[in-house]
Amino acid sequence: MRKRSWRPQRFAAVPNETIDDAANLDFMALALLTVLIRHRDGWEITLSEVGAKYGYGRDAMANAMGLLQVARYVVKVRMMSVEGNEWSTEMYVFDTPASDAEVSALLAEVELSPDVRRASVIEPTAAAVAHAERRRGKLQPKRRQGPSVAVPRVPENPYSGATCGNDASSQVGPECGDSRLSGEPAVFKKTVREKTREKTDAPSARSAALDAGGQSSGSRGRAGGGSAAAEKSRPARSKGDAAAIRTVRDELERRLPDLARALPPATPRTLGDAILAGLAAGTPAERTPEQLVRFRVLNRWDKHWAQEFYAGRLPTQPVGPLVSMLAADRSDHDRCDERVDVDSGQPCRACGERQADRRVERSQAAGAAVSVPAAASPTLPGPRAVVYDTAGMAPECWGRDGMCGRPTLGAESGLCRRCEHEAAETGTLASSASGGA
Repeated sequence: MRKRSWRPQRFAAVPNETIDDAANLDFMALALLTVLIRHRDGWEITLSEVGAKYGYGRDAMANAMGLLQVARYVVKVRMMSVEGNEWSTEMYVFDTPASDAEVSALLAEVELSPDVRRASVIEPTAAAVAHAERRRGKLQPKRRQGPSVAVPRVPENPYSGATCGNDASSQVGPECGDSRLSGEPAVFKKTVREKTREKTDAPSARSAALDAGGQSSGSRGRAGGGSAAAEKSRPARSKGDAAAIRTVRDELERRLPDLARALPPATPRTLGDAILAGLAAGTPAERTPEQLVRFRVLNRWDKHWAQEFYAGRLPTQPVGPLVSMLAADRSDHDRCDERVDVDSGQPCRACGERQADRRVERSQAAGAAVSVPAAASPTLPGPRAVVYDTAGMAPECWGRDGMCGRPTLGAESGLCRRCEHEAAETGTLASSASGGA
């Protein structure tokens, strides 16, 4: 990205109205604008290098650049070259906010260049616009409203007034419990004696809840897992983890600038956890930031996510897809990503052999004939023979062609009662008895 000045540079100074533009610029944005104005045209600008020079991180520099873009102190133009149709970005710096007419004239002049096929203005990101709006809201003066106090009025006391028309009676009754406020006879307040008695007789809400077996709200909150602030508070990352996350984001900006620009300036907690899990420091699956981005994220980006991103089917800030791209695959080999050895950059031999074995197993399973044994013909039981129990039990009935089997209970015919009844009805009892003999 190259810096160019649209207006002729008269001196390396910042106008007073720009210094006083606190509504659009904070100290960081004003300092970055001063650095941009100070350098010559054609200077190759990298925010990470500027931040490293002055001791600031990537998020601070991105927020400052976002404020400059929103206020139009910086206008970024994306251009396609005539030869090769390659895209490039140039940044035009203004010492005061650029007007719509100036931006239109700038874009028209860039498009008239013979080596430019097409040009367009890069608008500020949604995160930069939201950051600028939040900052303007903080600068608005806050109105302080005092509390409104309303004094309740109590019913009229019969003893109030000058003397209630009776000079002989006292102004306040002995059992009144109320005393008249001076200067306003109609407004009363509880006496100290009455307040003390109420506090003594009526238990407090906290003690009543404890007597009922409950807990106070604070104890209940701690017993239920802590307060809401304790649940939201999470330990801050160490300096080493924060530096590793910044290094991975710088590598993403170098290899996938479009994806990096769409991410929020401040790294979300889920994305930071995914980056640290992908680096896997101190384990056999440890990756350097370059290996993580080159062999894992970049391969998955080219295979699937790039098409979804440029088709507009991903969120405005694709944090979730990037977390998916950073996740480790199911490979058994710790030193490969997407079937590529991260140490040598060559195809992983273990993954290739495993893939060949699985193909052989699938082909064998598909070609194997499944033999089903022929179903055996069912065997019908034969007629049951008459069995006499030698232990003194009654013999079994041989009626119904030997299929009955009930005890005969000592019948001479050798049949049970039901079979005798059926034989008597059909007139076959004599033949059955002869057959049993």
